Amino acid sequence: MNKPFVVGVDIGGTKIAAGRVDAEARVTAAVTLPTLAREPFDESLGQVYGAIEQCLASGVTAIGICAPGPLNPRTGVVLNPPNLPHWRLTPAKGSSLLKTMIRTRIAGDKEADKTTSEAGLMEAAKTGPIELAGNLLGTAMVEELASTEPAEVAQLRLRALGQDIAGSTLWLRAEPQDDPAMSAAIAADLDKWSASCGG
Repeated sequence: MNKPFVVGVDIGGTKIAAGRVDAEARVTAAVTLPTLAREPFDESLGQVYGAIEQCLASGVTAIGICAPGPLNPRTGVVLNPPNLPHWRLTPAKGSSLLKTMIRTRIAGDKEADKTTSEAGLMEAAKTGPIELAGNLLGTAMVEELASTEPAEVAQLRLRALGQDIAGSTLWLRAEPQDDPAMSAAIAADLDKWSASCGG
């Protein structure tokens, strides 16, 4: 029986780095390709596929892809990833993201026996930074986020977990776990779309 391998892919702003790793965490293959982030989506996605293909081998049991957010913590939806500007999952208004971060803060404070309210946090944000989602957000950022709308982007495709793609949100579970069915559904959706773009 072949040894199991995994392939990891890191999508950066200028390069895509991929590697194949064995069960002892030894890198057995590695490749770096330019991201081509400002090119049409099918070209930058083609670079991702190319990096993966160069690392594939008999025994590969999983492929993981890492790209920066932002991420909606309530829905687990990736919003307009900066390294793939022509692909994003369903966008959200800034006010919705702000409300979600505030609710998360209130829930966390409640678990720590602290009393916090949305009105209190918004009032505190008028005079200084407030901590939301592990970051200090200043007055101007909170004000702008409250009125921000998703940008219109050419060659954009919108997908939503649980609607367009089968799967459940991992980020809100008490015990987040791997969701192979969702990973397969996302991969199949990307593959289908890439084929329709001639990629």
